[in-house]
Amino acid sequence: MEDVQQVYSRVEDTSVMSIKDWVITLIITAIPLVGIVMLFVWAFGSDANLNKRNWAKAALITAAIFAVLYFVVFILFMGLIFSGGSEISEGLRELENMN
Repeated sequence: MEDVQQVYSRVEDTSVMSIKDWVITLIITAIPLVGIVMLFVWAFGSDANLNKRNWAKAALITAAIFAVLYFVVFILFMGLIFSGGSEISEGLRELENMN
């Protein structure tokens, strides 16, 4: 019975984060690979401030959306480049035949 009370007695940290905390958080997320790992730790860990958890989840969702958009644009441009590549090679062959 005491275990159940201990689980429910855990209080979430909902205090307002200071500017210093946010600056440190942003510096950590700017470090390659470490930043992504820390976003997952803050988003899904239970020890982080509630505000930081929500921000980390939003940052991960935003990063996923941009990654998908980047992939789609990359595929479109590569398709355009490869489809136009045959026309460029045909034009170069015509120039060679003119000489």
